[in-house]
Amino acid sequence: MIGRRSSPRPSASLVAAFACGLALAALGTDAHGQGRNRGRFQRLVQQAAEAYNRSEPDVAINLLEQAYTLNPNPLLLYNIGRAHELASRPERALEYYSRFLAEHPEESQAQLGREARASVQAQLDARNRAANPNPQPGPTVTNSAVTTNAPRIRWVDQPRRFTGGHATLVISGALLAVAGGVFGGLALAQSGGFAGTADPAQRAGFQDRGNAFAWSSNIGIGVGVALAASGLIWFGAQPTRIAVEERAAGAGAAQ
Repeated sequence: MIGRRSSPRPSASLVAAFACGLALAALGTDAHGQGRNRGRFQRLVQQAAEAYNRSEPDVAINLLEQAYTLNPNPLLLYNIGRAHELASRPERALEYYSRFLAEHPEESQAQLGREARASVQAQLDARNRAANPNPQPGPTVTNSAVTTNAPRIRWVDQPRRFTGGHATLVISGALLAVAGGVFGGLALAQSGGFAGTADPAQRAGFQDRGNAFAWSSNIGIGVGVALAASGLIWFGAQPTRIAVEERAAGAGAAQ
């Protein structure tokens, strides 16, 4: 007789660790906009974890889908599948596990997705056999194939990635700073011309041009340094470890 697989027990840190910087990859270059979206992403995944812990899978799914629109990280698809399992919807869980694997995650994460997909597929096969009392002969499936232990959280290392957005900020900032330095040199040249002539009209011209070049130099260097620093801070803010949920080793004994 095939045993029924129990619903997965909620984990206290289902997806909360995903909030730490992962939204940056999906945001633009505006620093204030990044802060708002990153904060909203973190709140959404934290609220989803809390809803999952309260055995409210539909609330968790809605929050995770909102988070996915801010940052389409494949691990969110995996956790949406987990929430559908909690809601006893193995067909939908199977769909999200398949979408997660279609994103080609790294091998350690892909193994979790394959195991989860195989588990829900076993549930569906068992339900189909129960609906069809006279199936064609086939391999016997025991409880060990459809019963897993409670999920747990495992930390996965990932490298920081220097993306096109990072490069755009750093290179643009460097070019502006260089331009500011050029304007600074022109301002010094005008200052020398001012000191080298006694003609009032010429001195006024040197002074006006020098002030304009000095103003442009200050703006270029200031904005350039700010942009380059923003790019480097953005790069450094990426998390080097993320949390994924996995089943503990060992399955339930066959009955």
